[in-house]
Amino acid sequence: MDYIRQNRIMGWSIVLLVVLNGLALGTLWLTRLGPPEHGAVGSMRRFGLGGGGGQRMRRGQEGPPDVVDFIERELNFDSEQTLALRTLRRQFFEDSFQVRQSIHTMKRSMMQAAFASETDASELEEIANEIGQLHTRMEMIQSN
Repeated sequence: MDYIRQNRIMGWSIVLLVVLNGLALGTLWLTRLGPPEHGAVGSMRRFGLGGGGGQRMRRGQEGPPDVVDFIERELNFDSEQTLALRTLRRQFFEDSFQVRQSIHTMKRSMMQAAFASETDASELEEIANEIGQLHTRMEMIQSN
């Protein structure tokens, strides 16, 4: 009899924990916040390129401030300076995106070469050197 009672208590305990877990997950799901302001993927507005796609916003929330508008307002830029800033930012993000994509591709090819049945150390070293050159290029883009 004691064995049956212990199993019944354990069974009800498990049911209670499952219900509490479901309630907690439901609460988190219903009250979840939008994506982080600075980590949203696909938002070109935060790069000063206009638009606002890519970010899911909940009602009543404002999007992230436009960086170029902020700089223009705080530094009292005229329209020519603002246009130059937008052009420079656009060029920076296009160049850095291409370099990051190249680094990603090279890392992927390095992994494939490393896990190949016949791994050639010189090939891996060559890929590593190319990745290093791409990182150097990225640093030069960021410092200019």
